[in-house]
Amino acid sequence: MANARRITLLVVLPLVLGVVFYVAWRTEEVRVVTWLPLAVVRALRGTVGRIPMPAIVVGSASDAAWGFAFGAAIGLVWRGRARTPRARLWFAVGGAVAAYAEIGQLWQLPPGTFDVVDLVAIALGYALGVFVSGNDERLRDPGLGGEGRAVVSKE
Repeated sequence: MANARRITLLVVLPLVLGVVFYVAWRTEEVRVVTWLPLAVVRALRGTVGRIPMPAIVVGSASDAAWGFAFGAAIGLVWRGRARTPRARLWFAVGGAVAAYAEIGQLWQLPPGTFDVVDLVAIALGYALGVFVSGNDERLRDPGLGGEGRAVVSKE
């Protein structure tokens, strides 16, 4: 799979799905809704938004999708080298940033309402994104060795 396809499938698509969940099923006007053209909001709410969805999915699917996209993006950077100490440090820092997106709402930095279920969703989404994109040896960059150093051919 080419890099652009990987990025589209593992990062862009989950981001878009997160926005769709946020816009189509939520009725409160949040910032992302006000940025979109009214025609897009009405179209999403009038089509897919009419499909019945459990409250937990409506409330947390977008967080899980965004966490997955963030974890997948970091995992793609470290693909094939996920077990290195440097990669693990970056995964931990990324996980802390992902969790802060929800925990920070306790102090309104960023603005929002803290929810434990959202925190679990974003953390699990992030971990799954890292796992899916960072641990697949088939995704190893052919120009890099096991520790991320360039491989020089002796031919």
